[in-house]
Amino acid sequence: MTTLASHVLVVFVDTQDAAPSELATALDEVTAQGCSGFLTLGDGNDASSHRSLCNLLAFEEKSSFAFPKLPITLFSTCKQAMSVVQDGGISNVHFLDAASAASTETRVRSLLQEAKHLVFLHVTEFEATNAWLSSVLRDAMRAESFVSIVRPAQQPHADSVVHPLRPRQSFDRHNGAYAARSSPPARLFFSHFHSDRTRRDAATSFTERSVALHGAYGAMDARIFLKELAFRLGFAPKYGA
Repeated sequence: MTTLASHVLVVFVDTQDAAPSELATALDEVTAQGCSGFLTLGDGNDASSHRSLCNLLAFEEKSSFAFPKLPITLFSTCKQAMSVVQDGGISNVHFLDAASAASTETRVRSLLQEAKHLVFLHVTEFEATNAWLSSVLRDAMRAESFVSIVRPAQQPHADSVVHPLRPRQSFDRHNGAYAARSSPPARLFFSHFHSDRTRRDAATSFTERSVALHGAYGAMDARIFLKELAFRLGFAPKYGA
């Protein structure tokens, strides 16, 4: 299977609080140089308040982790989320706190040097990462890692009006079926960047408005997000394939 990236860095900013200025600037740089879009959340209340995280990690109720061979290490500022992730089948899970900022930064940078490794940072508050996250993001971009940043959107997904004979897109399908929804799904917005590989769109800031107006990626089910990243590292076929 083709490997399209050597390393993947995901930063899930799981809060509506304003990011510190230095981090906000770094996030904007990812968006301005990459391609952005939306991730629609599946129905249900997966693991209480951590539905977004469960969707991003492709957790399925009463199922084992979908990508057991994928080398993934997750760091989180939320201990409850860590338990959810471990219950979902990911064993390499670490707590992010301000007291261990220096050692955590060293560990993250070391992991991003390992071939075919995915580092997932789940950030629910900024104190623990304020000293180093912006520089790690910028260095990952320069090191030609595949970088993905994600954040909750405030507005639900709204389907665009299409011709009735136009087939639905494969990225809107999950487990071989299209979801029947009673209400518009909640969504996340994201930006992908991979040096010399990612097509660049007109979005310039990592905000819901900028992505809605100028993002070229469209929308896909959040539960295939990790499959897209596993594909980049050579551990899954292309979604829709």
